[in-house]
Amino acid sequence: MNSRDLEVLTVLRKVNGEMGQIVLRLMRDMPDGVLPADKLRELATVFDGLACLLVNRAHEIEPTDESRPFVVESSTR
Repeated sequence: MNSRDLEVLTVLRKVNGEMGQIVLRLMRDMPDGVLPADKLRELATVFDGLACLLVNRAHEIEPTDESRPFVVESSTR
């Protein structure tokens, strides 16, 4: 396993290991029984970054005609 793959797997392990706590916090912090939009946006940003990491590594391993860095631009509202 090379260092780049180890980096990807380390990030996946960290996100997976923290997911239960993240969900519990979301369930606990539901004002009026509604998920907090700001927390959902924060979580989406984490998943956007994770998706970029995975797609970019896939392109590094097996370039395609569309092989270019994948970037998700996030906006705050």
